[in-house]
Amino acid sequence: MVTDASSVFEAARQGEPWARRAIGAALDAMVHALNPEVIVIGGGLSAWGELFRQAIEDEAFRRAMPCFREGLAAKLAALGSGAGVAGAALAAVDWAV
Repeated sequence: MVTDASSVFEAARQGEPWARRAIGAALDAMVHALNPEVIVIGGGLSAWGELFRQAIEDEAFRRAMPCFREGLAAKLAALGSGAGVAGAALAAVDWAV
């Protein structure tokens, strides 16, 4: 039974096709809504590394319309699980100035 997002991500890590499709569908919706140049994988998801990054490219990029897929990349955050905290700290410094 899936109770939260981490259950879906864990199922995807274990190779469950339904979980990879669910993640791909969610990312595809974000790609079409936001048209980003890069999907950055940070936080706890970055701990799953290259395997997860490749799964995102395989599933989400396959679904995206060609005009949204062109030039799109998925990358692991350089700061790994600390990326969110670092970003929040930089935002706080910017707000304080």
